Amino acid sequence: MRLLALVLALGLPLSTLAVYYPYGYTNTGATMSVPASTLPSFVPSMPAAVTSPRTNTLRSRICDPQYGVANRRLPSWCAAMAPVAPANTVVQSSRFTPENTFRYNVPQVTTTAYANVRAYRQSAPQTVSSAVVDVLQLDVHYPEIDQRVFQSALRLSDAKVRLTSSNNSNVRWSDFEVVSNGETYSIDPNGYATISLEKRLSPRDAIETNIGVRLRPVDNLPLYNGSFQLELLSISAYREGSTSAVTVKMEGDRRSQFFAFSPFPATQTSPFVQVITEGDNAQTLTGGGTFDLLRITIEPQFAGVSLDKIVIKNTALTDASQLFDRIYLVDAGTGDLLDSTTFSFNEATYRPLSELNEIQINNRRELVVRGLVRQSDLPLGAQVQLSVGASDIELRSLTSGTDISPGQINLAAGTSTLQTVADSTLIVEHDEEEDQPQVFVSNGIQETVYRFTFKNPGQQRIYLGRMTLNVSANGINFPAGSPQLSDFAVYSSQGNPSGLAPVAIASNGDITFDATSPIIIGGNEQREFLLRVATTQSGTNTDDSLVVLWRKDATASSGMLSSLQSSGALLIYTTDNQLQNWTTGNSLTVPYTAFVLHK
Repeated sequence: MRLLALVLALGLPLSTLAVYYPYGYTNTGATMSVPASTLPSFVPSMPAAVTSPRTNTLRSRICDPQYGVANRRLPSWCAAMAPVAPANTVVQSSRFTPENTFRYNVPQVTTTAYANVRAYRQSAPQTVSSAVVDVLQLDVHYPEIDQRVFQSALRLSDAKVRLTSSNNSNVRWSDFEVVSNGETYSIDPNGYATISLEKRLSPRDAIETNIGVRLRPVDNLPLYNGSFQLELLSISAYREGSTSAVTVKMEGDRRSQFFAFSPFPATQTSPFVQVITEGDNAQTLTGGGTFDLLRITIEPQFAGVSLDKIVIKNTALTDASQLFDRIYLVDAGTGDLLDSTTFSFNEATYRPLSELNEIQINNRRELVVRGLVRQSDLPLGAQVQLSVGASDIELRSLTSGTDISPGQINLAAGTSTLQTVADSTLIVEHDEEEDQPQVFVSNGIQETVYRFTFKNPGQQRIYLGRMTLNVSANGINFPAGSPQLSDFAVYSSQGNPSGLAPVAIASNGDITFDATSPIIIGGNEQREFLLRVATTQSGTNTDDSLVVLWRKDATASSGMLSSLQSSGALLIYTTDNQLQNWTTGNSLTVPYTAFVLHK
């Protein structure tokens, strides 16, 4: 009755009383044994009676404040007890054996460990040395499921990693080592390594370790021009006291940031990036056309790079913003448009699209600067000379995220001198051979000795103010012995005076013709002219001849027509929109070969 009263006072079910039959019991599942004679004092002395970390249903309920009547008072020994099993502890058997035996079992909990992996971001490419480059941080923790549930300790075994390179075909993996907790691990021929962890983890325990890579400390360190990445493949663990594996879930980025071994600043003999610029020095641009202006080749040597910015400069005097509507940066290999911009005076800045600007190790990336020439209102005779300097290129290492300094760029700089053609430009051509005079008569009278054509492919009219021809006689003479202004004249193809009058004869045979009023060649028009010369016969040699050669200025200059004529310019012209600012014709297309007419 005393025991019944105790059970009822604690708010326990009557079935509990059956477990503690007055003759005592033996708990074979937990090796808990209490003699029957001690039953009257069993509950107060329970802590001393417990010999196993496991517990039974009765103890759980007695010390559980949520079980039974509200606000009941717990025995004082509950505070000193280990965490109790949950109320749903499985009872395998509650029948009484002749020995008054009670069996129960607390189930083993299925557990999981977690590994947080964090990749270190390198502040700069690593100098070639045997120093360790920390690339991954590993934090393995073993969470406690429930204080009332028993969990076995965890034994960490090892971790498997793999080292890869952007230049795998040229890597000898034995030159590298993986380092963790001060221990060094070799890398097999395929880039794999196994790191020993050997750590015991109780619930709520955690370990933290760094994983690094280094070049083996040998006498001559290899110089690898490639970017590397270490990947954590798996972590092995098992339950203490058994061989059953425990799952280790990996969270975070199992792959490290890319890292590279750079020769800087140890040596300056091997550049981080090779850059080559090349230009076409003989182009003639026409209004409204699109032209390739400059080629830029970028070749990373030690790690992939990102092209973040490139500045194209025009070093000629012409304001390039007056010449181009738009200029483009194009991948020469794929044709992808990387960026487009305009000149701000004489500088154009590109910032390529992020998804197109990466250049990987051992790849050459050829870029083309392409310009769209304005259709109209262009300064005549303008020149552009495009170039790129090492400080004009912003490259960033894909392995470290840091900028590559100009000193780490080996720049083979070429420039492009481009002869611009405004929307209207003058092109001079020899007439076809069959249209040229075949012979001439030397009788002191002007005869046609040479036919030429002025062409204007543009829209605006061209005004011709001066032209210069060099005329020399071989085996024949001029009427006065030496050439005189009266010996020369220029006519239109219809036989009318052209309005170009000879004004000067130089000692070298240059004959200067100035327009009495500007000669106009309309847009998309061409006009034919005739050169007439008076000579006298001095012999009968069939090799006697006249030689005509076009002359033009070596450099460009501009100003009023009268000023340029006074300066001794050789070829002067302008267009509708530049009537107050004539230019010399150094950029015009004229025949470079002499025309020879035999007697």
